[in-house]
Amino acid sequence: MEFKLGQKVSYQWISKKLKMGGDNYTTLANFKADDDDDDDYVMTIERREMKILKKPRIGYIVGRRRVIFKTVLVEVYESDPSLQDFIDINEQIYRTFYLVASNMRNYDYVLEKDLKEV
Repeated sequence: MEFKLGQKVSYQWISKKLKMGGDNYTTLANFKADDDDDDDYVMTIERREMKILKKPRIGYIVGRRRVIFKTVLVEVYESDPSLQDFIDINEQIYRTFYLVASNMRNYDYVLEKDLKEV
């Protein structure tokens, strides 16, 4: 179901952006592959987390946003010894969230499956 601007909705799950300072990104020294048995050397970094609220909120749809949900990094080995190995972004995983205003100050990012029409 697609929601329209101004529509009144209820929800209990929201998405929060994780702090992505330099510490969250990885270097070759601390690169940890998701699957050690895999030859691709891929690492997934979560960019947002889903949180459940103690009680349901009611708000109004004020927009939609397509945001990065996860980043998949790959370790690239250079065959030439004069070049350095590096980490590259293999894939960005996007999700579409509804912006819901539940008060006059903040917006909550909510997935469509978590919204209920009021």
